[in-house]
Amino acid sequence: MSRLLAKAATVVAVLVCSVAVAGRDQQQPPLRSTVLLVPIDVRVVDANGDPVPGLTASDFAVYENGAKQDIAHFMTLSYSTDQQPDLSSQSSVEPFGLIPQSHRTFIILLARGRLNGPARGIDAAIAFIKGLLPTDRVALIAFLRASKPTTDHGAAIRFLERYRHHHEALEGRLQADFRRLAFDPVTLSTATRREIDALFRGDEIPSFVELPGATGTTASRYLNLNYLRRAIQFGRRFGGEKHLIVLTDKPLPLGQSTTDDRSGHILVKLANESRVTLSYINTGGLSGHTMIRGGLFISRGAGTRSASGMGITDRDFFAPGDHRDVAEATGGFSSFYREASSTFGRLERSSRVQYLLAYYPKSAPSPDTYRSIRVEINRPGVSAHYRHGYRLGPSQRDEDDFRNAIAAEAVQQALTRLTDAAPRSMITNARVAPPALRIQPSMDQEHRLVLNIAFDPRWVAFKDDGGEFRAILRLGIVVDDRSGHQVGELTRSLNLALSSDEYARTKKDWLAIDVTVPVQGLPSRVRAAAYDYEADRTMAAAATITIRR
Repeated sequence: MSRLLAKAATVVAVLVCSVAVAGRDQQQPPLRSTVLLVPIDVRVVDANGDPVPGLTASDFAVYENGAKQDIAHFMTLSYSTDQQPDLSSQSSVEPFGLIPQSHRTFIILLARGRLNGPARGIDAAIAFIKGLLPTDRVALIAFLRASKPTTDHGAAIRFLERYRHHHEALEGRLQADFRRLAFDPVTLSTATRREIDALFRGDEIPSFVELPGATGTTASRYLNLNYLRRAIQFGRRFGGEKHLIVLTDKPLPLGQSTTDDRSGHILVKLANESRVTLSYINTGGLSGHTMIRGGLFISRGAGTRSASGMGITDRDFFAPGDHRDVAEATGGFSSFYREASSTFGRLERSSRVQYLLAYYPKSAPSPDTYRSIRVEINRPGVSAHYRHGYRLGPSQRDEDDFRNAIAAEAVQQALTRLTDAAPRSMITNARVAPPALRIQPSMDQEHRLVLNIAFDPRWVAFKDDGGEFRAILRLGIVVDDRSGHQVGELTRSLNLALSSDEYARTKKDWLAIDVTVPVQGLPSRVRAAAYDYEADRTMAAAATITIRR
């Protein structure tokens, strides 16, 4: 029974105990009762970030969806260099396979960008591993490959030293491959794949395997959010709490235009159901786009994130708070514009003493319903880090949620760039190409804005579906008046399906659609952006609206 429960804990991050009772009458079906036990890994720290030991179950209060729960099981886990973890429990009965971990597990995700830039992320990761306990397990993820958690810290350090030397050149190759215009989906070149493969060869480094579901070479697979999704799925294989540390010089695509409640983000849901904490370390400084704009003051506009003036971009301004909320909702940490070593240190110190709580929900949850968790501590001057929710397993909507989050952020960035007064040649990058999209605006008799939007199909990764070529674009439109205030907006998906003949014509003809946007006020300028998830490419353009009286 305990083996069954331990396996279930690694898959769905909750423990389910099923007891079958067969009646004397063999014709009667067996009766089954199911008991759900929800574990919560809690780290309590003081104002200096140091762990607070000596707490008991009476110091904690647990709430699920606002309803107070009874703490059924409580354990203290202490890790130090001179002793094995303290697995003592306040309960005299082992709680249904709620097996405490005799070690900590850290997964370091080497995501996109320059990771040893201003924050010195790789240097900090190497120093972090050198200071871990001999029993601690470390896994590494890079270029969609992962090593199993191991106590061979020396092998992990050797790989990081190799990665530090080669990753910027490989990053440049990736960017060059994804920048190419092609009618087929954007893929890695043979030379790039060969150099990436060489990075993982050698007897002195850990053995790596492909992340689950990460086969293929299209551009979308190398997005940071996809890295994270695969990394969390990888962490789900291992029992207990896992600490996933993300290094990247790019803010994550949290989809600013979709929701302000980061606790409900798809990353949070997936991490919490897998008992994975997310810690984010931004290894760069301000984005090049913000530096071009000049100045570091809050953007002006109409009170919306899509309206920016000269100064720091909305993305850079809101990113630290957004990422902090996501990290805290999973029990992790987040840092911007500071040395990476400080965040590694906070995580290591805070996890030296942990508390493992568990409760039986007073109301039975449905399989894919997300339940919120709140933990309160009756000690002054302390704070708790824990997962703020759970669900029994992945939802069928997860794939769509990921695509929508990535697409929403890509469109938002493109629309924001178009508000800049800098020369257009300075603000374009590999993913945004204004010439690939054109807008012809007009007004109808009902005071609605009618747009004819044409785009270059060479920027779209069509898929051959039995002779029909399909693609899905996310379209975002913002209409501003002369003062820069937003007076209209529209977001929609474009589901393209072309016959063989129509697809053949796209090699010389642009595709065009008509879109109607309701407006309130006097429109003066329209911005539009279309994003293709499979190719990870954005097309964007702006146009002035002339109203003829």
